[in-house]
Amino acid sequence: MEAPLIAISLLLLVALAVSTPERDDQEEPDEAGDVRSRARDRARLALGVLRRQLDEQSR
Repeated sequence: MEAPLIAISLLLLVALAVSTPERDDQEEPDEAGDVRSRARDRARLALGVLRRQLDEQSR
């Protein structure tokens, strides 16, 4: 029962992490790239945390 909730949470976290802020068009090109890079890093971290939680629950 918790697995679908975790999967939905995972998708929402990834979507949130990879979305760029609305003010992206006001930033310098290098800063926009940094924002996307940080978003990817947050998405990877969120995926790692959720994978660990799923592994622990499956045991």
